[in-house]
Amino acid sequence: IENLKRQKEEAELQEQENARLMEQLWAEKENRDRQEKEDAATLLAMQSTKAELEEAAKRMKQELSQMQEMAKIERDAMQEKFSELQKGEAEAKKEFEKLNKKKEEQTKALQKLAQEKQYQDEKEKTQKAA
Repeated sequence: IENLKRQKEEAELQEQENARLMEQLWAEKENRDRQEKEDAATLLAMQSTKAELEEAAKRMKQELSQMQEMAKIERDAMQEKFSELQKGEAEAKKEFEKLNKKKEEQTKALQKLAQEKQYQDEKEKTQKAA
């Protein structure tokens, strides 16, 4: 009888130990499940963020391409305008040189007329004096 009581107590203790171990295993399983759910949610959020970042990078590349194209167009237009200005400057310089030459010719002609008038005036003075 003592033996049976001892065996019964040992069986009860073993049952309690098994129940405790089962609870511990169950708690560990729940913790693993919860951690897996959190990891899955984190992974999903990271994938979503990655997709958003990739989309933003794609948009930025497109915007950069557009800006580069606009800059090229503006640079070409400015280059064309600059060429036109240089051409206009060269033409204006030629015109200025023509006008300067004409002015010099007119100045020489006026000097010649002034000399002729002075000669005529002196001639008339000389004739009147004589």
